[in-house]
Amino acid sequence: MLINSVQIFDVNHLKISLLLLSFLTFIGFIFNVQKIKSILFSFILINTISFFCIMVFYGDFDYKIHLPLHLCYITELGILISLYSSSDIFKSWMLFNSSLGSVVALLNSNLTANSLFIEHIHFYFSHFNLALFCVYMYKLKFKLNTLHLISSIKYNVILLSSIVPINIILGSNYWFTFNKPGGVNLSGIMPDWPYYFIIMFILGILFYFSTFILFKSFSFNNN
Repeated sequence: MLINSVQIFDVNHLKISLLLLSFLTFIGFIFNVQKIKSILFSFILINTISFFCIMVFYGDFDYKIHLPLHLCYITELGILISLYSSSDIFKSWMLFNSSLGSVVALLNSNLTANSLFIEHIHFYFSHFNLALFCVYMYKLKFKLNTLHLISSIKYNVILLSSIVPINIILGSNYWFTFNKPGGVNLSGIMPDWPYYFIIMFILGILFYFSTFILFKSFSFNNN
């Protein structure tokens, strides 16, 4: 009864997601690896710089919600480094995070009716960049191994351990460690804290394993 009373999908959000998926497919088919790398680098710079400049200029920036401390935004900035890094461990970490973040954002949104238009643009642009990075890594024929999987989980646990005290100090809710995300999303059918966070953490680990298996099969087909 409770589940039926909670909206967990936003039709308009799904329409935008499908439109972005179409654009993503177009880029994946039309451009080669090097061109996608250039596009991705440009997209991330434009998205990040324009968002913070606009938010600061109009006085709307709030350090409690707008710092790039959510996993997806940390990953987006990390992708900039990974594009020119020789570390496969780091690249794989960004790949696992990107696949999780892009798929979750495809179905869910933490934006509310009070969110600014620029926040909507930033949300979709950022998660599109995560999905584009997955396409880039696929076309690069990147091979995942067990060390990549274990290392990525380990680094995210370390990151999470750092985010919790930051939230306590700032009174923020990055990574949704203390409160469910706002907006229309699957957390609406989950139990209250701390159980919803435990469920999301477990689902995240399971998704990492799914990404690992998927990219292993891609690598096999591409050999």
